[in-house]
Amino acid sequence: AAGGAGLEGKRPLPLSAETYNKLVHEAARIGGPEAAFLVWRRLEYQGWQPDQVAYNTLLASHARLHNPSGAWAVFNQMRKVGVPLDEYTWVSLLKAHARPKRGNADMGVLSVVTAMKNTGANHTTKTVTGLIKVLGQLGMGHEARKVLVDARSDGVVCSGWVHDSLLDALANSSEAEGGG
Repeated sequence: AAGGAGLEGKRPLPLSAETYNKLVHEAARIGGPEAAFLVWRRLEYQGWQPDQVAYNTLLASHARLHNPSGAWAVFNQMRKVGVPLDEYTWVSLLKAHARPKRGNADMGVLSVVTAMKNTGANHTTKTVTGLIKVLGQLGMGHEARKVLVDARSDGVVCSGWVHDSLLDALANSSEAEGGG
């Protein structure tokens, strides 16, 4: 049956959640959020139920493009359908607000912090690093230092990445204040 002839009315073979998620991931990697969403809709039509990994993949594709509105739309849908939020969710939201290369970071990052508090999310090493990095891009070095101090008091293990991010944040902060 060349070219799919004879397949009309046949149900596709069921695939594992991991395979569905890989399809969404590859579509996002190659074609961005729009392509991932097209694949997403086709898979849903076939009976697939998106899970946390799929939502985080779509959210991360918006973050790579520094598209906060797209990232927030995915985040809000996650909340609406009851998909659990994890550190990958939060880091992607933070990255969506980060500046691309030498552009300006987005003050919407403060909305991410508020959302984390409102949902009772606890910081992890990754979320602390992401938050400090974006605060530094905003020239908010003192706030970035406070995040580190609070994270340590909450028992978050702060790696060299966190400290490097804080040093960058403080340097960016002094540049923003005209000291660099």
